Amino acid sequence: MAPASPQQLLAEGLYNQVLSIDPGTVDALHFLGVIAYQLGRLDEAAELIGEAVRRNPAYADAHANLGNVLRDRGEFEAAADSLQRALAHEPNAAATQTSLGTLLLDEGRSRHALDEFERALALDPNHAEAHNNRGQRLFRARPARGRPGRI
Repeated sequence: MAPASPQQLLAEGLYNQVLSIDPGTVDALHFLGVIAYQLGRLDEAAELIGEAVRRNPAYADAHANLGNVLRDRGEFEAAADSLQRALAHEPNAAATQTSLGTLLLDEGRSRHALDEFERALALDPNHAEAHNNRGQRLFRARPARGRPGRI
């Protein structure tokens, strides 16, 4: 697990205060889950973000973040489901489209991943992660030429 930064510790404390006052605050649950994810506490992150999604099934960002957590836990089918739900609620989210492409790469479905990266770039031509992931996918697919390690 990664050590928490002072900002993460402060935010975690504040979100917990919010929840002590109003336990139904979906954003606090979601963002506590995001902090847990950032710190490598994947089970806790899945539980917190999952609860946010259960309380607000239309919360696209929470679905997307839950998909990323589930992908990192190796739960590819559940991750794809969460990412698809996020896109159903927010179809123009380039970051979510990119996350779906990354999931497909992790599953070995590189052609489909490339399609998702290209969709993300159609939505946001400046999306750096989509450009990076698309470039890596294309680089890996190129025929080998010359000496190893050379382009």
